[in-house]
Amino acid sequence: MLLSLLLSPFIAKAEQQESKTISTPGGTVSMTSKTVTPVRQQIVPVGPHKLRQIHELDKAAKQFLAVYQPGATPSLKAYDEAFRFWQRDKASRFSVDDVVERLGAYLGSRLAEDFDMEWVEVTDEYGTDLAVRARKYEVVSFPLSSVAKRVQNNQYDFMAGVYYAVRIQPVDATH
Repeated sequence: MLLSLLLSPFIAKAEQQESKTISTPGGTVSMTSKTVTPVRQQIVPVGPHKLRQIHELDKAAKQFLAVYQPGATPSLKAYDEAFRFWQRDKASRFSVDDVVERLGAYLGSRLAEDFDMEWVEVTDEYGTDLAVRARKYEVVSFPLSSVAKRVQNNQYDFMAGVYYAVRIQPVDATH
């Protein structure tokens, strides 16, 4: 009994979710973060070949945007809107993998360029995933997984939220 009382603040923290509202130039965005038990990770910068592939996918994202937001200038908001239209399109010419890779590459490239981050491969007990990691802080974001999660959960309007959450997170990992 005494042990559980002593550990309860730590157990509660591990399961605690926190909701925040972030002000962005396009309005407010709500986000939820959850503290999870850390797992051992190996983080390795991507090589030049993989980096070229990511940049090609980032460029290919413009084709996606041209189909679902014709004439739109590439932006987080434009890609969010295109993503929403893609989700409703029953005859899409873009597969789930295409969308995850293209939009994830666009989002990750924006994070890398705007916040001095680098593309890395993160390997843990669950597998290997592409991510971007800040060079100055302990911040890691998984942009392809962020897109995949929204496809799976049928959610949209998330890219600006992920972007601004990474910008304001000086110590945490963002997914």
